[in-house]
Amino acid sequence: MSTFIQIPNRINQLPKRSKLEEIFTYAAIRSQIKNESYKAIILKDELAELIGVNVRTIYNHVDILEKSGLILDITKQHGTGEYSHNVYQFDYLKDEYFIMNPDLIHEESISAKLKGLLMLIKANCIKGTNYLQFNSK
Repeated sequence: MSTFIQIPNRINQLPKRSKLEEIFTYAAIRSQIKNESYKAIILKDELAELIGVNVRTIYNHVDILEKSGLILDITKQHGTGEYSHNVYQFDYLKDEYFIMNPDLIHEESISAKLKGLLMLIKANCIKGTNYLQFNSK
């Protein structure tokens, strides 16, 4: 596995409402992929703390991400205790993705919305560059 996080360019097709935090939620979950199975495990409480929202908001974000096809499947898995955690299944990205440094996930000086905005801008850049292409008007 790469040390970078792959984010699909289609992340910019999420519904407009609260899109920025959802984009960052996706990246935070995907950053937990540890092997070639493309499965990630993170507790919703940890995710909520990382994003800076409540757990109910995380449920909403995950629901939207799953309905949009960015998360393929979510299964519950029981650990050693009485609590269960979700296992998120992602698809293998062959093309039409950009990479991000995982250090951005834990950078506390940048808000979740700003991190989502940075990823949204990158998703709209010309492939392989950091440049946006706009037609002159």
